Formats: sequence, structure tokens, C-alpha cells
Amino acid sequence: MSTELIASVIICGAFFMAIRTIMGFTRDVSELRPKLVQLENTHARLREALTNNKELVGNLSQEVEPIQDLEAKMRAHYEVMQDLQLEDEKQRLAAEEEADTGRKKRVQRKKMGFGESD
Repeated sequence: MSTELIASVIICGAFFMAIRTIMGFTRDVSELRPKLVQLENTHARLREALTNNKELVGNLSQEVEPIQDLEAKMRAHYEVMQDLQLEDEKQRLAAEEEADTGRKKRVQRKKMGFGESD
């Protein structure tokens, strides 16, 4: 075999492989094109929704700010009310304890004979 024959066989093989690869890519492109179009449509829809959502978030942020201030004030008032209720409960328990202590002392005095004149 001559060098020219070997070179021509290699060139034909390379040419055949190139054609086969191009045909495979063409087949893949025809299968992938609808998927690409679908992805582009989905992407466009999401981008539009994102733009609308950004605008909506901006509007809601402006509306929420005064509500957050009001919520903070209400929370502060609630905490003050809780503190007042706790203080009232402490005073009530102290008064009950004082009354119980007074009763116990009177009972003790009566038992000892000092409280009969009350």
C-alpha cells in the first residue's frame, strides 16, 4: 500500500466521521429546539412575573411600614399591661397574705386569751 492510499483512507474516514457527527448534531438540534423554545417562554413569563412582583413588594413595603410602627406600639402597651397585671397580682397576694397573717395572729391571741376583748 502506498502512502497516498493510506492518507486517502484516513481522510475519507475523517470525512465520514465529520458527516456523521454533523448529522447527529442536526438530529439533536431538532429534538432540543422545542425544549429550548419552551424554556425561553417560561423564562420570559418568570421574568415578567418577577418584575410585577418587585413592584408589588415595593407597594406592600410602603403599606406595611406604618403597620409595623403600630404593632410596635401595641406590643409596648401589651407589655406595660402585663407588667401592671403582674404588679396587681403581687399586691393582691401580699394583701391576702397579710390578711391571713392577721387572722393567724388573732387566732393565736384568742388561744392565749388576749383577743377576747376584740
